[in-house]
Amino acid sequence: MSQLKSYVMDLFEKDKALIAIGKEIKVKNAHYHHLILKNTEKIYSDDEVLAINSAFEELGALEDQKSKVKSTIYEVKNFLKSKLAPLGGGRWVHETEDPIHPRWEFWVEDDELKYARMNGASY
Repeated sequence: MSQLKSYVMDLFEKDKALIAIGKEIKVKNAHYHHLILKNTEKIYSDDEVLAINSAFEELGALEDQKSKVKSTIYEVKNFLKSKLAPLGGGRWVHETEDPIHPRWEFWVEDDELKYARMNGASY
């Protein structure tokens, strides 16, 4: 497997992981706020304090995990940008093993790596 293919696969995996973590954060955040808001008097029992603290710590751990994945994505994108820079604004067509989306197009726009699935038989 080429170095570019492994970086692209890593980028796609990290993008999926980031989306999944984002969903987990939304669920955990909703759970945390539910625990806080269900007691309108703001007087909590021992069990409620422990549950709120646990949800808060889990939310913090998910946020840390999200920032680590974002950092990895940033590094991979920078590597791919460095490989696309000599193309002088050209686009790179990447072939994958995925039968549903076999071709992806990569380019640099406004100093940001962009990529999209290619559709159609004309490619």
